[in-house]
Amino acid sequence: MGGKHWVQPPHQRGMTLVELVVLLAIIGILASIAIPFYGYQVSQAKQGTALANSKAAIAQLYVTALTDEGANLTVTPSAGKSATTLTISALGSDRYYQTYHLPSGNTLYLNNQVLSCLSLNPKGIPVTTPACSILPQTVNTVPPLNWSIRNATGETVSFE
Repeated sequence: MGGKHWVQPPHQRGMTLVELVVLLAIIGILASIAIPFYGYQVSQAKQGTALANSKAAIAQLYVTALTDEGANLTVTPSAGKSATTLTISALGSDRYYQTYHLPSGNTLYLNNQVLSCLSLNPKGIPVTTPACSILPQTVNTVPPLNWSIRNATGETVSFE
């Protein structure tokens, strides 16, 4: 009686080195396509968030200006990778109605100039106030004003 010899069935065989290399090559090709696409999608999402938040902040600015004695929009730029903050407050009051954030790398523009602050009178027209004496030079235009968002790569989206 001889000893039993165990034979591995063919369907339980492991992968060969060639199959493993081919699999790694396919994964590498898929990753080289997916990673840049993912970065592009993240960039587009940030741009969309910046646009939505800017529109909401501007709408709140006008609502506050028309319902109170005017309103201020204060833009606090980002430090490093943090978000830029847009704060809406009523003129002559310490009440803050809303704070909005733009993702890092996005900047709010008014008539093609970086916006640091803007004050509106009760009619929704830009004015100079003690809280905001730095107005863009082209702010004397009749509303609607030309708003835009620019991201770190220079892409600009305009809106009214």
